[in-house]
Amino acid sequence: MNRLQHRERRFTQILLLLLDGFALFVAFYVALNLRFSQNSLVHILHRAFDHAAFANFFDNSRFLVIYGLLIFSFYLFDLYEPRHWRTRIFSPLRLILGTALCALLSFASFFFFTEKARGMFGRGVFLGTIILFVPISMAIRYLIDKWERSRREKQTWLFIGDRNHYELLKTDLQRVDFRANLEFRDFSLSPSEIPMILRQDWTGVIVGTHAPETLTNLLMKARLRGLVVLSLQSFYEFYCGKIPVHSLDDAWFAFSEGFSILHSPMSVRMKRVTDIMLSTLLLIVAAPIVMFMALLVRLESHGAAFFKQTRVGIDGKDFTMWKLRSMCRDAEREGAVWASAKDARVTRIGRFIRKTRIDELPQLWNILVGDMSFVGPRPERPEFTRQLSEKIPFYDFRHLVKPGLTGWAQVMFPYGASENDAREKLQYELFYIKNYSFDLDLEIVFRTVTVVLFGAGR
Repeated sequence: MNRLQHRERRFTQILLLLLDGFALFVAFYVALNLRFSQNSLVHILHRAFDHAAFANFFDNSRFLVIYGLLIFSFYLFDLYEPRHWRTRIFSPLRLILGTALCALLSFASFFFFTEKARGMFGRGVFLGTIILFVPISMAIRYLIDKWERSRREKQTWLFIGDRNHYELLKTDLQRVDFRANLEFRDFSLSPSEIPMILRQDWTGVIVGTHAPETLTNLLMKARLRGLVVLSLQSFYEFYCGKIPVHSLDDAWFAFSEGFSILHSPMSVRMKRVTDIMLSTLLLIVAAPIVMFMALLVRLESHGAAFFKQTRVGIDGKDFTMWKLRSMCRDAEREGAVWASAKDARVTRIGRFIRKTRIDELPQLWNILVGDMSFVGPRPERPEFTRQLSEKIPFYDFRHLVKPGLTGWAQVMFPYGASENDAREKLQYELFYIKNYSFDLDLEIVFRTVTVVLFGAGR
């Protein structure tokens, strides 16, 4: 992510964090005064902004607890990620569910783990605060969304390069709600035209692959004068969260920044320690759920509840991956077949465990023994890997890291069951390998929970 976009995104997120705190404060004081005061609403709001009352309120650590749990809950439901709360249908649902989770966690904290709440933190005031907070927070997001949309619609980017790449870029930008204008010029520009074009008021310039030397020289000078200039790969990385395979070559891999996980033994060791600790804990917690679901699988259809399958792991080495069986017996008696979103071979219990990802829980064992990691590219079958390696450039690069229980492609792209989908997912996997960090792993884990709750991706 470039510095300009990073600052914009962080500004929006920090603004939302602060405004959520403000909304919680206002909701609490209105609820408190409605509960205990007979005064008018105008007087209640005046008291809410009284300096002494404000200071006394923040002296009570319970507000900070609620605020912290609210941030945690909203982050879990992606309510600080604009591309999610812009969706008209799911944004209110996400906000209501996030607020409900915060309320449950706060209630458990105040009424089960501490002494009985007294005074202004009574149950009536607490419930009133939660109810009043929801519409205030919705209004805040609506207004910020309108402001951001109007600001982005005034931006204009210039793309210089191949028209096919330009058309692909336009399609991809529609998926990420990129609302800025995008104009096109090809590489046939004459040397006299280029300076005139670059002097126009562009938000930035995107340059396709194999740009002519004359253009490159003029773009360098324009960049040194303050114009934002990005390669096609960098623009994709910054705004789409993926790296376009169609524009890559060996030189890009040789000279690009990133890929720290490939040459940082400390990062690899820390990732492995985290995998061991979490897989051990979750195996203990998930064991009753897995055994119960295994029983249901056996009751519904004949055959073993668990099944093993050969997958391709790090460095292209095969390993045995475990899953709960979600398909009918002999589902592949005619050979390996791509699974689809509405596969007729999936049983009723199988549909449930696939949607909730319970069928993947036995892979915690694969993580514990070192075949997999919690986060990484999803392991593919050898039969499909051979086919895809022949047709998709750089496909084998996904084997530079351990496969994962979840990954960046799984939270960014819907269910994939074709060669084109595999190509698309590879672009997200390359982004993950290039930009690996503990923070990114943590974000993927949180997004995975959201994907499970809202039933997208795979």
